[in-house]
Amino acid sequence: MKRLDPPTECRYLQHASPRKPTTRMSTPPESSTRPASSAPLLGFWYPATLATAVRPGKMRAQVLLGLPLLICRDSQGRLAALRDICPHRGMPLSFGHFDGTILECCYHGWQFDMEGRCQHIPALVADSSLQVDKIGVTTYPCEERDGYVWVYLPDPSDKTSAPRRSRGCPCSRSGTAGCTFPPRYAARSTTGSWA
Repeated sequence: MKRLDPPTECRYLQHASPRKPTTRMSTPPESSTRPASSAPLLGFWYPATLATAVRPGKMRAQVLLGLPLLICRDSQGRLAALRDICPHRGMPLSFGHFDGTILECCYHGWQFDMEGRCQHIPALVADSSLQVDKIGVTTYPCEERDGYVWVYLPDPSDKTSAPRRSRGCPCSRSGTAGCTFPPRYAARSTTGSWA
């Protein structure tokens, strides 16, 4: 029987070779430019879901701009938009239970109201000094309009993160200029402009 010798060079092994000199780039690298101070898509209202998709006493998970949201409607029909992450262990709150007034995390049973404030921690003893109402989930302004649930995603670098409102905006009757809330749209005309 013929003996096979192992190959002297294997195509899967990379042998150390002396580095070749590289030439410098003629243009400056991208890291030399200053990054934007904030994300350009934050600070606006976005349609999150159809209004009919969130029935009273139900919740719906949604992702907007990479941000996990939980949109729920209480038994009286009021909407709330919360970050879909439990502050305790990071479990999505949408995996839990919603009875129409209280959200309960499926992991350890922490309970939150529609404003995002913690209401109850089952493992907490009665004489604990922990104030559960100081624990909360981030909430976002939301409104129902034109058959959609609209959610305002604030710009974290903007200190005045509240949405600007104008006359006709459902979230305010104040009438200030510069509202970022979408206008009511009528039928589109043939010229391409909105009537």
